[in-house]
Amino acid sequence: MSLPLTEIQEQTGLELRVVRRLPGGEQGGAHLVAAHDQPLVLKLQPDAARARRLLAAAPVARHGVARGWPGAEWLHVGTLADGTAFLLQELVPGRPISQLDETTVRAVVDANSRQAGLAVAGAEDDSAQLGSVLSGQHPWRALVQERTPAGAALVRRGDGVVRRLGPVALPVTDLTHGDYSSSNLILTPDGAVRFIDFETVARGTRVRDLADLYRQCFIYPGASAAAVETLRAEACAVAGPAVFATCAVAVSYNNLAWWAVNRSVTQFEGVCERVHLLLDDLSSGWA
Repeated sequence: MSLPLTEIQEQTGLELRVVRRLPGGEQGGAHLVAAHDQPLVLKLQPDAARARRLLAAAPVARHGVARGWPGAEWLHVGTLADGTAFLLQELVPGRPISQLDETTVRAVVDANSRQAGLAVAGAEDDSAQLGSVLSGQHPWRALVQERTPAGAALVRRGDGVVRRLGPVALPVTDLTHGDYSSSNLILTPDGAVRFIDFETVARGTRVRDLADLYRQCFIYPGASAAAVETLRAEACAVAGPAVFATCAVAVSYNNLAWWAVNRSVTQFEGVCERVHLLLDDLSSGWA
């Protein structure tokens, strides 16, 4: 995609030059640009549904950052003539978290704590989405069940974990990032954690983000056992083990739906095997 710098400059009043394309970009392409030597990140989202979600997320993201949440500051958000949404945001100094240890987990937990109570009325309801995936009202559950027998078996087992917990009402009082992939967690030079790539920011329970990072510890092994134990304990302390386990199963279904659509049967079933390890860990504790 060519960069429509002229149109963006007209809307923002900034004189921009492209430095280089940035790696990643699952939710849209990203480029490092400069405005009067200030480095910024430019993201473009041509997909209509995701563009609408990005525009709706802007006031939620700004609300959180203005109240101390350590997310990258969103400086300009707009729509181009062809419907593409664009975002100019702060370039956060530091590096993505490459491996979780106890110190890093505690830095993530500290940053996550600043999401407490920051829900914005009218924002996307992440807790409702998690509930609909678990109930089968959301199509992502069916994508997992119908991909292979291994997917169906995984869902049966996950459902069993949730069923043993009994009815669980997920809170909707917090800001949620929506994608605590380690590449979206930036460890700054002073040892703090800041967040990027939160176009899916919403309202719900911040436990879901900790549960998503917990899930990643099993999908991409490498975190120390002590780090995983600390993460689980800290997440349970926020809203109780039942909320954490419910979130962990739901975000696992969400992630497996992506694998079902975008990866081979072999890769999908390999991830199913690793999610079984997550369910083992949940069940060994209190499920």
